[in-house]
Amino acid sequence: MKIAIFALSLIVSIGLYRLGCFFAKSNKKTVVCLAILSLTICFVLEILRVYRAWLAALVPIDIAVYMEKGAFVPFAVFFFAICSKSVSSKFTEKALHGICFLAIGYMCVYSSWMIMPVVKCGNFKIVDSVCIQSTPTTCGPACLTTIARFHGLKTTEQQMAHLSHTTNVWGTTSLRMLKAMRDFLTPQKRLFSASVHYTDWEGLQKISKPCIVNTEYSTYVNHVMVLFAIENGRVVLGDPLEGRIYLSKNRFMRMWTTEVITFNIK
Repeated sequence: MKIAIFALSLIVSIGLYRLGCFFAKSNKKTVVCLAILSLTICFVLEILRVYRAWLAALVPIDIAVYMEKGAFVPFAVFFFAICSKSVSSKFTEKALHGICFLAIGYMCVYSSWMIMPVVKCGNFKIVDSVCIQSTPTTCGPACLTTIARFHGLKTTEQQMAHLSHTTNVWGTTSLRMLKAMRDFLTPQKRLFSASVHYTDWEGLQKISKPCIVNTEYSTYVNHVMVLFAIENGRVVLGDPLEGRIYLSKNRFMRMWTTEVITFNIK
């Protein structure tokens, strides 16, 4: 299924590139209208890519997981292709075609999780009720395991890695974690709701816990942790790297991206 979607995305992107080249020879009014339409779609999809909470709220999760990274690319390719004949020099025209292929390459790279094998986890380890990640990219599955076991459900890091299609290169994403928890709970007939959203410190204190918070581990590298509680100004976290840790509000706020994944499991 995932491989078919990856192939379809590539075919659609190349098809829209060819279509853009065809319409680039049309009259100016047609070119302008189609360019504005494709640019508008790109803009909307890029907003949804950045604000994943909106994507999760507007689109079914089974579709949203495939739209997180490269959904805007086919329309960006169409935009640059249709504008290629409206520029003043051959060099600029070739540059626009080059941008089209770079965009398709970007989509292939960031959508490659669909064709990559699921990461193989190491020894399963629980420390202070926190699942410790066994690989550099399995903080997401480890957090899901911690949440599930908090609610008395037996699972492992490897099972959650499989359900969230976590890879050695890209790890997983917030939306794939939502889908993984849903796919895990549905056969067990447990009532379940979950969401990804953004909040501030005051909002975080009101959120049902445990939940998962997204943090900036280093430049361009995010790391998720389980938030157990906020007690006396200290944040109690289940860090898949270290186990249960306690951070001051200031230190936590410097790390936190304001993204939260909440779960309501009954």
